Amino acid sequence: MVCHYTRLLDRRAVIKAVMNNNVHIQFYGEIRAAANKPAEEVAPHSTVFDLFCKLADGYGPVFRGEIFKEDGSSLRDDLTVTINGATVRHEATHKLVAAPGDVIAIFPVFPGGG
Repeated sequence: MVCHYTRLLDRRAVIKAVMNNNVHIQFYGEIRAAANKPAEEVAPHSTVFDLFCKLADGYGPVFRGEIFKEDGSSLRDDLTVTINGATVRHEATHKLVAAPGDVIAIFPVFPGGG
């Protein structure tokens, strides 16, 4: 039941972001814990990498450490980034410009499997 409720909240947030012509960024795992919230709504028209930099400036060093390599020039190798459900290569985040209504998710690789 809680899972369905959480999904409903996420859908409402995405709809709100689209209606406000913003970008909806979803956080998962340790990134969510570092941000202390599940998502953020931001203005578009920056590269995806620049959006992450702005978020890191606001959320502080723990958040920054969760998403960037030590030199800060690229994302950590153990992260997955999706835009509108499609996986994006880390190098592409420097070139891709976030558009109004985009849903960006960033999450660590989860161990396990079968």
